[in-house]
Amino acid sequence: MRAGYANIGRLTSSSDAHGGMTVNYDARGRVVRATRTTDGRGYTFEKGYDAAGRLLWTHYPDGDSIGTASNPL
Repeated sequence: MRAGYANIGRLTSSSDAHGGMTVNYDARGRVVRATRTTDGRGYTFEKGYDAAGRLLWTHYPDGDSIGTASNPL
């Protein structure tokens, strides 16, 4: 396994025999996008937060979007 880290110690990428993963963070250190690559295909998850840091929604690789109890879609 190989891993890459941002200058503040957050995991930004990793790879293994099955594929790889990249992770993007916002200015507050929250995961906003994660992409897993397997068999040459990428699967991306995205998350959105409000100003207080609460998770508002998640977008899944199949196109589904899920809101939270505080912000139903």
